[in-house]
Amino acid sequence: RKTQLGVTLAKCIKTGMDNRGHPMIKTLGAIAGDEECYDTFRPLFDELIRERHGISHTTALRAMNLSSNVLSSISVDPSGRYVRSVQVRAARNLSGARFSPACSRAERRTVERVLVRALQEQCGPLGGKYYP
Repeated sequence: RKTQLGVTLAKCIKTGMDNRGHPMIKTLGAIAGDEECYDTFRPLFDELIRERHGISHTTALRAMNLSSNVLSSISVDPSGRYVRSVQVRAARNLSGARFSPACSRAERRTVERVLVRALQEQCGPLGGKYYP
């Protein structure tokens, strides 16, 4: 079986085959190649999510709230003594794009262009500079 974007189970478990892990670092041995992998290979990914996070895939989806209404404007360090900067990392969030283990260099560049364009439209407190 494979997803509509061509991701196979072999591609999902390749990272686990190539990197056996380290006794001090907990690894799962598999990674989704695109969003459809979670459905196509549900028995595997449901078990991995349950093992790693202690919850099921469906529970996690119900608990997710991506509404901007729940964001807080309270500073993480009102005194300014401890926090110099804050970095936000977004991963695996573009629908229809394959994830890192399955995408090509050209696909990575396309995703980068889409994100750069979106980020450059931000202004005010969300504005900033892109450093490739």
